[in-house]
Amino acid sequence: MKSLCPGYAPSAYFFRRLWILVLAVSMYQKAAGVPITNANFFNVLPTTFCPDDRWFVAKILAPSDVVGPSTINGEKYEMLTNFSPSMKDPAGAYVNFYEDNGLQVKVAEILINPYLLSQRAGFGQYTLSLTYKRTVIRYDPAAPGNISEGAVTVVNLSFTFGIVTSPVTFNFRTLNNVDGGTICNNTSVIELNATPAGGDYKVNGSLSGLSFVGNKVLLDPKILDYTTSVTYQYGSGTCSMLETQLTILPVPDISFSIAEGCLGEEIPFAISVQAPPPPPNTYGWQFENYFWEFGDSPAQPSQVWPQSVPDHHAFQHTGYYNVKLNFKTVFTLGPDHPFGCPGVFEKGVVIKEAPVIDFTWENVCVDQATVFKGALQGLSTTNVKDILWDLDGTGYQSGTLNTNFTYATPGIHEAKFKVTTSNNCFQEKVKEVYKMPVVDASQLPYIQNFDTGNGDWLQGVNENLLASSWTWDAPTGFVLQGDASGSGKAWFTQSSAVPNLHYGLNEKSWVHSPCLDLSQMKSPVLSLNLRSLLQEQIDGVVIQVDSSGKAFDDAEWITVGDMDEMHGWYDHRGIPGNPGNQKLNQYGWSGKKDEVGWRYAAVPLDGYLPALPANRKRMRFRVALGSQDTNLMAPLDGFAFDNFAITERDRIILAEWFTHVSLTASNDLFNAFSLIKGTDEVKPGMVRMEYHLNALKAPEEDPLHAQNPPVHNARAAYYGVTNNLPLLVLDGTPIANPFPTEAQTTFDNDALEVSKVRFDAVTAQQNVGGVVDIDVRYSVLQSVAPDSRIRVAVVEKVVGSNSTESHYVVRALLPDVTGTRVGDQAQIPTTKTLHITWEPDASQFNNAASLALVAFAQDDDTRQVFQSLLMDNLSITPVPITATEREVKMKFNVYPNPADAFIQVDSKTTDINLYNALGEEVSAPITLHDDGQHMDVGRLPEGVYILRINDCENVTLHKVLVVHRQR
Repeated sequence: MKSLCPGYAPSAYFFRRLWILVLAVSMYQKAAGVPITNANFFNVLPTTFCPDDRWFVAKILAPSDVVGPSTINGEKYEMLTNFSPSMKDPAGAYVNFYEDNGLQVKVAEILINPYLLSQRAGFGQYTLSLTYKRTVIRYDPAAPGNISEGAVTVVNLSFTFGIVTSPVTFNFRTLNNVDGGTICNNTSVIELNATPAGGDYKVNGSLSGLSFVGNKVLLDPKILDYTTSVTYQYGSGTCSMLETQLTILPVPDISFSIAEGCLGEEIPFAISVQAPPPPPNTYGWQFENYFWEFGDSPAQPSQVWPQSVPDHHAFQHTGYYNVKLNFKTVFTLGPDHPFGCPGVFEKGVVIKEAPVIDFTWENVCVDQATVFKGALQGLSTTNVKDILWDLDGTGYQSGTLNTNFTYATPGIHEAKFKVTTSNNCFQEKVKEVYKMPVVDASQLPYIQNFDTGNGDWLQGVNENLLASSWTWDAPTGFVLQGDASGSGKAWFTQSSAVPNLHYGLNEKSWVHSPCLDLSQMKSPVLSLNLRSLLQEQIDGVVIQVDSSGKAFDDAEWITVGDMDEMHGWYDHRGIPGNPGNQKLNQYGWSGKKDEVGWRYAAVPLDGYLPALPANRKRMRFRVALGSQDTNLMAPLDGFAFDNFAITERDRIILAEWFTHVSLTASNDLFNAFSLIKGTDEVKPGMVRMEYHLNALKAPEEDPLHAQNPPVHNARAAYYGVTNNLPLLVLDGTPIANPFPTEAQTTFDNDALEVSKVRFDAVTAQQNVGGVVDIDVRYSVLQSVAPDSRIRVAVVEKVVGSNSTESHYVVRALLPDVTGTRVGDQAQIPTTKTLHITWEPDASQFNNAASLALVAFAQDDDTRQVFQSLLMDNLSITPVPITATEREVKMKFNVYPNPADAFIQVDSKTTDINLYNALGEEVSAPITLHDDGQHMDVGRLPEGVYILRINDCENVTLHKVLVVHRQR
């Protein structure tokens, strides 16, 4: 407690202390047999004090008690709280009771320090006064507690003493440092100084604890007790000897036991403490904090005691280090009176050379043994004592630097590598080894929708990087809700590390596919659905492929594709986040282009796989995210992908060309687009069919149209083709201005789409009667509309006319222009076989040896063609067949044509059906008459119709025109 100026009135703090004093006095005074007087109260204090730097104690009210077995007679004394103890200095001024002034009031005692008091108020006479209430008490069995109280008087007690001067000056305390007499026992020796010099020092009455060096007298606190008295005497007069009382605080012994360690080892420094118990009613203590100086770096930050676990430190160089443990002990000497003792424990630690090791591993696919390659730095193998591996969790086994191990199952395994040198230093490395399952070639195409599982994909990061934010589940986010189908699951980023982003800053993470055997695939295509919801031109995602089997080697990963927004592929380059750690270009998806919904993306893999098929047996793909330490504070979900597929590019594009033989320039452009140069063969991945119509630009009739008008007209009407020719339709989509680029672009795009239907085989066999039996075996790989149709066309590969050549001219559609309905699919995939009979009509083609079959699957609602196939080896013998479009005798007549109200077929046993120009069957009432069948067409719109007549021997098509007379 800091001192106040002499003469000031006691503070409220002091009055609170007096209340405590009163309670203590009452506790001690049961009964007083001897009246209290100045003499019997203060007889413990001298009347004259030398200015000793020590505390003298005056006990308050401690008279002898007289308590009889059956009677109690005496006096009770209580200090009056409105009359506090007071001290008057030689000038008659009051001196406050403060430690700084040399005065203290404690429980049942008053402490006086003559040195401090004289320094504060001077030498001379002092008066100490106390005021009490005295009450007569006697034994009374009827009174509470068997004691009754009698007369009450007020008693004033005072004691006068003097502080005289001394010819000697010797002290530790000062008015500004009353704790000068409190010394930590870990303090170095103290030089004693007193005047005049030449006197004698003693410690607790002897020379123990003193040493003499020349004319210096040194005091060693380490060997002294908690309370120590040091005296200095010069001469023999009054106050020629002064006493200074010291408090020696025993700082606990703190230490650590480490004497040596190994380079790079995380050495545990555990602190041990030994402390003597404090004397009763003296002090309490605790460590406030501590910090380390290991000698190889700046001091470590201060830490709060206690040490819960050992502190660790790894030295980066060999040698001898003086390690210091710095600490501070705080002693509690009284209320609001802490005293700190700093300390340090020093010890030498020898750091020995240790192995610096690492290991890599190769062969990620589980069907290969994992190759482990250990590495040592700075040591030869002659210095190595042990090389140990634990690759399956069964414990360390002795081995060599390089070893192989076969894991029975895919998954994440822990591999440990440990090397011990001849000086018993060791280092251990632990890494995760991930082994991926293998998808065999027989299981392809690979189509993974992630709905029933994560697809055996693995999320992770490169070694020594932050955590991955990838997860597999039903996607949820700011705008991301559900997978591509809306009801399943997918892979997506989902992290709470950044409040507004669902992925981390500075993240380099990936999702890794199983190993895929692509050795049997001819032209594989990678496709997927994705949603990019990233910070624009900052963060990105890329797809990469690897065949090396090396783990964590970014140089081996090849970026698949480049900028190609047309196919939904990468839309940014130079992305600072550099997904996949690309050396060049930094391609990827970036930005939030997919806020509205999922995007379909596809890319051919031809240029990204090893040249030799044998090297394609273990292909691995990863979807890699790269972000920067930039946060634009916009809520973004990151990235999601679904329906990852690697399929054969077996999509064969159907090119339908509507033209006229006279349009030579346009036909030449189409031939250049669809035929192999210098041949009559169609380019790979394409089937072409040519329809000939009569064009506005050509007044003469196209002879190829005249050979079979219903087929050409029906297909033209199906697409809404007018006579403004030519027109190219690719996979059911009309292409405006197809040449020179638009047709090729559309072809490239369509070729990347996964085929929903696959044609497994088309066979044709002509029987003895000339009828050709055609079987079309096809598989539905993805659900299609039940009303989708399988159509088979007979085409003539080369047709000469008027010095021009036409190619793959359509000669017939089987069984007719409407095709055959696919129908419901009970399960996916499902395989079906379509059987068609066809009797070749020599009048419909020029060269039977040039005929071929084209099969294609088409959705009649959207007009999309799913797949097509050319059967190029059709070999038949033509059979003359009656054609209704020619003047050939028929078994029955069809009239009138044009028709107004009805069409008459003069046969009662034939099946007749009517189709519009779009190939759709039209409902028309049929009535049977004596002369045949009447088909009512009076309510039909005017136009061209196809009448299909089946007499169980032949199926013929007859074009009729419905024209209503004006009424």
